[in-house]
Amino acid sequence: MLIIIVLTAFVPGTRPTLLAGVISMIVMTCLAIYLEAGSGNGMKGLLSQTYSLLVIIFVVGIVFLLKKLQRQFAYEKAHMTSLFENATEGILLTDKTGKIVLVNPAAEKMFGYDRTELIGEFVEKLMPWHFADKHVHLRQGFYTHPGNRTMGTGRDLFATRKDKSEFPVEISLSHYLQNNESFVIAFIVDITTRKEIEKNLLRQKIELEKSVQISAALILSWKEKLKNVHRSSKRRCLNWSNRREN
Repeated sequence: MLIIIVLTAFVPGTRPTLLAGVISMIVMTCLAIYLEAGSGNGMKGLLSQTYSLLVIIFVVGIVFLLKKLQRQFAYEKAHMTSLFENATEGILLTDKTGKIVLVNPAAEKMFGYDRTELIGEFVEKLMPWHFADKHVHLRQGFYTHPGNRTMGTGRDLFATRKDKSEFPVEISLSHYLQNNESFVIAFIVDITTRKEIEKNLLRQKIELEKSVQISAALILSWKEKLKNVHRSSKRRCLNWSNRREN
């Protein structure tokens, strides 16, 4: 009977476990009454029945606890899966050799690959060819001294799509150990739009500076012309006054 109760741990819900526990207690009670009637030893049968019921209650409690832990684990796993699948950032999980283990939908869309085309491939597949060899050494150094940090601080980083086109990215790295094996999580953001906005702002700034310089030059030019006009007018007035005096 205990085996049946234990097996209900693999059945969803608490009702099967509770039902199995109640049935087991009924069966054990009936069996104890039958044995007591046959042996005539009432005290021994009562103790045996009490012990059996306590064991059944204990096993049912253990199964309930296991099911609660299973529900919590499933709940947390569902949330983690939801975060991974619905994140707007591209997320890549790589093992200690640099091979891609997991890819989220945002990364698939960003790079133009299906996840089956990336899993098992080295992460350098998603980098410009002229940087891939250098990154192998950087990756190995990161695994030697891992840490949570932003990749390429102070430098422009680029990634490569399936069609070989390059685009600017920001990458944050994190790591963790599981079963003594190191894994790295890369959070990738496509900053193409931001870079275009920055270029437009820079172009507008340059154009504004040119406009200010031109305006300043025009103001100086007009100022000089006004001075010349003023001098000319002043000379004419003096000449006119001298003529009247003469």
